[in-house]
This record gives sequence, structure tokens and C-alpha cells, in this order.
Amino acid sequence: MKKLLLSLTALILLATTSISSDSTTREYLVVRDADGRMLLSGEVIPKKSIVTFSGNNVSFKINPDTPETVINRSKIKSIRVYDHPVADLLDIQWSADGTPRDISAAAVPIVRHDKASSLPAITTLSNNPPAIPAPTFHNTFTGADIVAEGSATDKNTTTGTKYTQTVNTQYYQANYGALSNPAAYQAKLADGFSMELLFRLDQQFPTSTYNETTKKYEEPASSTLPDAECKVFSGTQSGGYGILIRKESSANRQIAFGVVTATTGTCYVTSDVRPQAGLWYHVVGTYRRGQLLVYVNGVCYDNASATVRKAVENEDIVGPNALCKWIGIGADPKLADPNAPNKAANNGTTWGPAAESAFPGSVAIARVYSDPLDADQVELLYRETNVEQYNAAITPSKSATIYGTVDSDAGPVKGAVVSDGQKCAVTNHLGFYQLESTKPNGSVFISVPSGYEPLQSGVFPQIYRQLSLPSGLPEKVSFQLKKVSGQENFKMLMLGDMHLANRSNDLAQYKKFTTDLKAYIAANPGKKIYAVTLGDMTWDGYWASQKYELPNYVTTINANLSPLMVYQCIGNHDHDPKAIASNAQATAKFVKNLAPAWYSFNIGSVHFMVIDNIDCIDYDGVKDRPYVERLYGTQMEWIKNDLALVPPQTPIYVISHASLFAHKTTAFNTFSLRTAGNYTELISLFRSREVHFVNGHLHTSHTALPADAGPKTFNTATYGYTKVWEHNIPAVCSDWWYSGWYNPGTLVSTDGTPSGWGVFNFTGTAVQWLYKCAGLSENIQWRAYDLNNVNFAKYTFTKSSQAVFDEFKKQFVDAPAFDGSRKNQMLINAFCWNSACKISVKTVDGTPLTATPVAIVDPLSIQAMTIPYWDRGVSTIPGTLTKKKFHFFEVQCPDADTDIIITMTDPFDRTDSRTIQRPLTFSTATYKAL
Repeated sequence: MKKLLLSLTALILLATTSISSDSTTREYLVVRDADGRMLLSGEVIPKKSIVTFSGNNVSFKINPDTPETVINRSKIKSIRVYDHPVADLLDIQWSADGTPRDISAAAVPIVRHDKASSLPAITTLSNNPPAIPAPTFHNTFTGADIVAEGSATDKNTTTGTKYTQTVNTQYYQANYGALSNPAAYQAKLADGFSMELLFRLDQQFPTSTYNETTKKYEEPASSTLPDAECKVFSGTQSGGYGILIRKESSANRQIAFGVVTATTGTCYVTSDVRPQAGLWYHVVGTYRRGQLLVYVNGVCYDNASATVRKAVENEDIVGPNALCKWIGIGADPKLADPNAPNKAANNGTTWGPAAESAFPGSVAIARVYSDPLDADQVELLYRETNVEQYNAAITPSKSATIYGTVDSDAGPVKGAVVSDGQKCAVTNHLGFYQLESTKPNGSVFISVPSGYEPLQSGVFPQIYRQLSLPSGLPEKVSFQLKKVSGQENFKMLMLGDMHLANRSNDLAQYKKFTTDLKAYIAANPGKKIYAVTLGDMTWDGYWASQKYELPNYVTTINANLSPLMVYQCIGNHDHDPKAIASNAQATAKFVKNLAPAWYSFNIGSVHFMVIDNIDCIDYDGVKDRPYVERLYGTQMEWIKNDLALVPPQTPIYVISHASLFAHKTTAFNTFSLRTAGNYTELISLFRSREVHFVNGHLHTSHTALPADAGPKTFNTATYGYTKVWEHNIPAVCSDWWYSGWYNPGTLVSTDGTPSGWGVFNFTGTAVQWLYKCAGLSENIQWRAYDLNNVNFAKYTFTKSSQAVFDEFKKQFVDAPAFDGSRKNQMLINAFCWNSACKISVKTVDGTPLTATPVAIVDPLSIQAMTIPYWDRGVSTIPGTLTKKKFHFFEVQCPDADTDIIITMTDPFDRTDSRTIQRPLTFSTATYKAL
């Protein structure tokens, strides 16, 4: 390697503006002071690098892309220009999928071995200091040396018997033995060479204590690891060389470099660096006659024993055993199986050479140089990795108890928010975050940033991890995202209460429902579509008796809705009924199987919050499960902290199970805030923002707008003119699947709304919403009944008690006058109604008719559910019943036969206009949808 040492006088005499020729070789300049400290270093750009002198100063502009550096000449001891080190024997470059290639002049064949059935596949990591792909090995330290891919006792190549032993090792094989002249390759190492490695350890060593007497870290005897060495970049098998993590006799784990000499055997030089999981280390090991050195993050360790010094001075180093002429990345060759099978020798099965002492972690650089590098060259290589600055940006403070990284297929994710459900942290430019957390909720989640999606397990977004260590102990939790486009125009599907319990033929009905939902998705190709549940996906009262719990729901929804991404919200029936006075216990099974009890995420220009407003603190572990509809725990503080990181112009959608507002049946388009919950405090957190509350729980439909009585309370100076909406979405199961069980295909909620889902179409920050009825066109916004044909007075109960029948007659026959006495009236159930809608009715010849709003019960719900459910042999009044709502209109028609046209227009000028041919038959078959 060309080296040139220049004095200041020589530089002046050269009187040149360029310190390099037009050579294509990369050249570097290093300036040092009298103590050997590096004052300046950088790559020389031919014909563009300039050194100038002015008085007592020397000005260096060695790279046009870097600023000029001025140094007082009295501080300069030496200026050195030399060729950049070239890894001529091995320089592995990985592609994004982990495929290796040696780009050195040697062109050593590289083979990837990833046949570990018990481990995840080798993955690639992009957020490493050189910003290049780095393979991640999922080996572990547990057990004996990593089991080889075969042994002399379990193969018989002469009879064609295949290997049956489980393979646990992941590694790469740099097989220089496959070169045309492996002896020549080995000869280039004989008079001196260097190995360079950049690695990250992913598995922490057992907790060690520092022994003041021995001055070493010592692992507890009960936790000592069986592996004497962990080979990261090594080819030591009865000869050879390698960089490893070595376990000393005191159990101190240290980065080391070793070579094997002809007589003495393995000779080590060991650093005093005990690698920590999660940090990157740059290591260079150099050998020359009489000297064995190891550099870790630029620091040289020259502490080889006298025996080692003598051996490397007087003995030749020897290559690996003739049958192991390869260098392992992630493991070491294993001699115990000298004839490890390959494709030719093992009945056509592709197996690799045996390996051991495997490494769990990532490797970004693995290089071999035929020259022993000197200190300047090592420091140059170390500075190029930027590892020190990188590690400083990913090293948690002593007070951090949760930390980690957020990475993606496009690199580290900057500005992502991670939370413990109380505090929030933001990732830096390397995707690193840290939290000083007491771990109040036992989990940590990422608020997925716009432009990204989380990975999925079935329909479930992988947005959280449950914590495993006590509150005072730090633990690392990292997240992986994928970069996406097209989120400025997306659909969010709101899925109300499902109440899956393996009863009332619910699983079969759910399958029909999801078949229609998937058809809806298929009819919108190219559109980003997501979904969120609104709670009560299961039914805690039947967890035990029907053997259908939250894990069963996971299986069901995955089988029916994958690959749709479905976020989850907890409902009162998803809380553990056996919990006693503890919300943490009540939500534990939900958190284990589905999602955090509260969290947030972003899609496009919209921020979503999922909360738990079912306070179970009064649960006593028996059948009665009292709860209060309010926020509890650290939610208020978390919402405040989360919102502080959301731009004020961003619309917020708060997903909960229970509604905040009640739809009054005494006044049209009027809502009241529920007083049991702490909802005034909650809404006050969104001061001056646009906030939409989306919920279920009621199995009915209502939409409250900012101008309506109730929400408009907050659209005043007192609350900073907060614009409040509430969208209460009917249940997927409608009336707990009963109407569809008694009358297949006629599944309606207790207010007559057909089973379906909410659809929110987002374009930027703008939204248009609608309700999609399962089995019907998304244009359908109403149903109509010809009351001439609605007569429940003809029914008598044959199974239930007289008291039950009397109550039925009072509520559903007499009060609404559904006894056949309503002549020539039509009843319209405008289940998508809100105060911004319009409805008009006219005869087919154009005569306008008056549509009068009325609070009433739905006839179809009575027919399909209430009658069969109440007359099933009960003596007390059932709690499940058709509910009175204020989204109905009565129309007096001129006679019994005139056809009418009903037109309903929603706030976005979509119309549902249909002609009703009268008389209209009233039966469940008339309104069958699924």
C-alpha cells in the first residue's frame, strides 16, 4: 500500500493545490499532532483537494462535500497520505434479502445456511452504521454448542441414508476451499493479514458481577453458558484464525482475535470489551510476525501473553484442517463431522458443512485483507463506520426502562411515537426511542406513523409487545414497519359488536357476513382499506359453557377476514369475568391475545385513538359483572401526551366500545352526554380540534353532529370551539344473532338497522361516511313498512307466561299501535339518519306527502326477533327487546294502493331514491338480505 509522509516544509515546497494524482485508487489524508491524536482525516478527491497556508494556519479542503478545516501549524506533527485499505481476500456484500456476494478480487464462493427449523429465517437489518443490509442470525447461546448439521454417527452416505438430525445453526460459509488454488489463498495470509468485522450482539449475556479481587466480570455459576467461545467471523478448526467473543476462565466475555500456530496451537489477543446486546462493535484483528493485535472501536489492545508473543514470533500460522477450508460468518467450522454431507454425497439433499459456536446477532462488515493493517488504517476504517456516533444515538440512559428501535424496509423510522400507555417517546433519526417508564400497563406499543403499516399476524397488526421484566429493569422492545403509499385516500371499516360465542348459529352467520364484506373489498381494487372493531367481539358469559374465548375469536376472524388489517377495541364482554377489583386482570386476556387496552395509530392525514371506557374495578369474579362506562387508569394522561405530538389540524377519531352520548327519544336530533363517565374531561382534552367518537355497544344507530343539541355544547368559547361528532355503529351480530337464527337471512339490530358495517372514506383530512348493509347495496339508507299489513295483535304466545305476553302486547302492540288500526300509513326506518340528511316522499304522480319524524320501535325487529325470543318458554320479561329510536318517519298515504317514491339524501349528496309498490307485504322474507 502506497504511503507518503509529508512535513509542513515539504508541503510548502510542493506549492500545489492538489495533493493527489488522477489515480483511481482511493487515497486518504491524515493529520496528527505530537501526541499522535488525529486532527483531521478524509478521502482525497483528485484535482479538487486543496491545502493552503496563511500565516500560522494551514487550511485543508480535502473534499468538496465537507467544510474547510483550519489548523494552527504549531499543532501539526505529521501529514500522511496513503491508499485506502483494500480487502482483497474477502469482502462480503449482502443484498436486501440477505443473499451474499464476495466483491473482493478473490471472489470466494459464499453459501447461506439457514435450515434451522426451530428458528426464524435469517432476516436483514437496514438500520446499521454503514446503512447497508446486514443479515441477522437467530441463533441462541442456550444448550451445548449449536448442533451441527450432521455427525459421523447419524449418516451413511454409502447406503444413501439422509441426515435426520435437527439443524439449529444459521450462518454463511465463505468457502475458499472451492477456489481453483486454495493453497495460494492460504499462502497470502502467512506473512501477515487482517480481519475486519462490524457486528451487533442481539442476545444479552447472563448478568455478571464485577469481582474487585480478580478485576473481572463473572457470570453466576447457575447461569454460566456452555459455549467456551462464540464465533462471529471465524475459520478455526485445527488451524485457522478468527474474531470471536471469548469466555475467559473467570466467565468474562470479551471480544478477541486468534490464530493457530504450528506448535503452540490457538493464540489469542483479548480486548477488555464485554459486548452489550444492541450495540455495534467495529473489530479489526491483525497478525504479523511477532505481533498479534485486536482493535475494538478504534482502540488497540496489545495484551497478548508472553507465550503467545513467542509463538507468533517463531512459529508459522497454519490454515484450517484440510476438510474445513472455509470461514464462517455467524458460526465456526466443525471438525467432528469431517465429511459433512453435500448435495452430491447425500442422496440429493442440499446440506451445508457442519458448524458450531454460533452467533446470535447481526453482521454488517466481514472482510479479510492480505496485509496487516497499521493503526492509521484501522482508525480510518473505524471512522468510516460512524459506529461511535451511531451507538451514542441508540444507547439508553441509565434511567430508561424501555428502549428499542423502529425500523422498516426503507430504513430507520424517524419521528415515530412509542408509548407505555402513559408516557410517549419519539424516535430519533436512527429510529431509536427510550422511556423512563414504571411499566404501568405491562406493555408497550407503537403509534404507527403515516406512510407506514405494521407487520401482520393474520388480520392483527403487530403494534405492541407485552413486557416481561419488573418495572425497575430495562428491556429492549423494537418494532418493524413497512413503507407504503396511497394512504391519503383510504377506507376505514367500522365493525360493531360481533358477540361470537359458538351459539345461535353465529359462526355460520358470521361467515356469510364476512363473505359479503370481502366482496365489498374486492369491489374496491387499488384502494387502501383497513378495519377496526368496536368491542364485544366475544361474549364473556359463554367463554366457559360454549368453549369459545378470545383465542377462538382470533382463529375465526383470521380464517374469515385475512389479509384485511383489523385493529381491535375492547368491549365489556371481552373483559375477564373472573377478575376481581382489577382492570389489569380484567383486560389481561384481551391484551395477551388481541391488542393493548388503549393505543393509537395514524393513517394518511388522520390520527386514530383506541380507548377502553369500560371500568371493571367493581368486578367481583362472580356472574354479576358491574362496570361503569368511563376511562380509568393512565388513559387521560396518555391521551394528553399523545395529542401533544399530533398537529392541531389533524382530525382525531376516538374508537371506544361505549358511546359518550345518548340519542334522546323525546326530541328529534337531540343528544345528551352520559353523566356516569368522565366524558366532559375527556372531550376537553381535544380543545379546538376536530374529534369524531366512533363506538358500538348499543346495537343501534345514531350520528350526532357538532350543531346538534348535545355536541354543540363543546362548540363554544368555553371548550375552544371543539367540533365533536359521534358515530354509533350498529352491531355486526345485530340482535345477538337471534333474528338471523330464527329467520335466516333477516338479521336486524334492535332498532331495525340491518347487519352491516360503517364505511369512512378519507381523502386527506376530509371524510364521508356511510353505513353498508350486509347483502345490500351501499346506497341503501332506509327501509319502509306498509302499516296496513303490520298487525301483531293476531299473535298469542304458546310457550312463555301470560305476564310475558301481557308485557309484549303493552310494548309492541298497543303502544306503537301495531294492531292493524293504522290505515294507509307508511313507516320509514331511516337508519342512516342525521340532522344533515333530507327526506322527501311523493306519490308516483308527483303529489308531495309529509314525512313526520317519530320515535317508535321497528316492526321487522319485533317480527324477526322479539316474538320468537319472548315466546320461547320464559316466565320473566326478557332483557333483550326491540328498542324505540328517533330515526323513523310516518307518512300518511291517500289510499292503500298508491305507489310512493321515497328519497333520502345524506350530508354528502348521495341519494337513496326508490319506488315502493303498494300494498307492500310485511314478512321477514320481504326484507331478507343475506
